[in-house]
Amino acid sequence: MNLIRRVSAIYKEQELPEYRGNPLIEALPEALTEDEVLLEMSYFPEIDEKIRWTAPANVREQYVERIKKFRCPQTNLIQAYKMILRALRESYAARNPLKSGTIQYLHYYGNERPDIEPESGYFKSQAETITIVGMSGSGKTTMIEQVMDHFPQIIEHSSYKGVFPGFSKQ
Repeated sequence: MNLIRRVSAIYKEQELPEYRGNPLIEALPEALTEDEVLLEMSYFPEIDEKIRWTAPANVREQYVERIKKFRCPQTNLIQAYKMILRALRESYAARNPLKSGTIQYLHYYGNERPDIEPESGYFKSQAETITIVGMSGSGKTTMIEQVMDHFPQIIEHSSYKGVFPGFSKQ
């Protein structure tokens, strides 16, 4: 995995009012159901009995290496997916690039920015944090990589409702 996945933005109308009209959120992939998360993030290598029992030793060794790609998601993968999706949406909700306050705020240099947040009038960090605790080697990093691989790494925006959104990549 870990390939850079670049996609063109496809906007989907959001149900929650705080997400509507925000191209950053509307361009994210649709939220998956729990069953869809488990199906999308599973991988069970196909077993070929002929290779398993009759192929030369060097081929069987390569065949066994496929087990490294085996993925049988646990229920905590669903929780991780929901947490990451929520963190993405919440961080984008306060940074709608089409709102004049956001544009004005972003044009200040880092420490010259006023203490005003585009939406509420006061700047407050909207960064979400996620803590995952587990034994070494229990699959924490693999789980996060699986979830993150669901989302494109680059979303290219060219037009949002007939208007250039003021940025081209997310």
